[in-house]
Amino acid sequence: MTDILQLSHHSYFISEESPITVERRHYQPPFPLHRHDFNEIVIISAGNGIHFWNDEIHPITTGNVLYIESGDKHKYGEVDKLKLDNILYRPEKLSLFPIMKDYIPHNNEKKSLRINQETLVQLQSLISQLEIESKKTNKSSMHLSEAIFLQILILICRTHQQENKAYSDISKLESLFSALNQSISQEFYLADFCRQHQLAVSSVRRIFKQQTNMTIAQYLQKLRLCRAATLLRNTSESVANIAIRCGYSDSNYFSSVFGKTFSCTPTEYRSRFIKK
Repeated sequence: MTDILQLSHHSYFISEESPITVERRHYQPPFPLHRHDFNEIVIISAGNGIHFWNDEIHPITTGNVLYIESGDKHKYGEVDKLKLDNILYRPEKLSLFPIMKDYIPHNNEKKSLRINQETLVQLQSLISQLEIESKKTNKSSMHLSEAIFLQILILICRTHQQENKAYSDISKLESLFSALNQSISQEFYLADFCRQHQLAVSSVRRIFKQQTNMTIAQYLQKLRLCRAATLLRNTSESVANIAIRCGYSDSNYFSSVFGKTFSCTPTEYRSRFIKK
């Protein structure tokens, strides 16, 4: 089994009473499996990679927001120009947490969501303000840090809710991510998607590449391989069945593609998670 790096709040927060701090990673290198004694909101502001999170693996791209709790195990791999804005916080130190928790997913709620480019731009200014104030130890700065953090939480939550309701051009593009997630086991036809949503194929390809630094086909392949890796580590299904469930009719081809991404065969990957 893989060793887990333990991260402590003492290494990141300016004082024992500080409730929040900001760690910006431009660019984030691959980072080993770790857990920490604080909560974290990760905003992917550029690039892409693979996020290993507890027992699941997902591709991450520009616009993803991750709500990581104290004790969660996670790491980053296969990174490509990945920029992260990490907001670290300690709920027990937040005087406004009774209000904040209404804007933070918990229990069985989805802890990964997407926001649009416009919201990302708005967040950059707020995160810069939070970064400055969170490095100060006076009471007024700590209170202001909490107020800015609450504003960030509400902005993310409101944007996500509005995108689920409004069918703007931006939300149509975001719906592409949803369609791709639903196409892991079957063929995806971009022309059909664009016809249904009244979008130009060339524009969708261009905007998608700008946002993720990947083509649509590359993103879909990452989705499929991440789902396959999750199934390999959490089920006893045969490699052939997993290949089919993840959109690969040829298990030999699946093994070849899997090996290029994870540097091992599917069987070797599964063996790492078998309890001895």
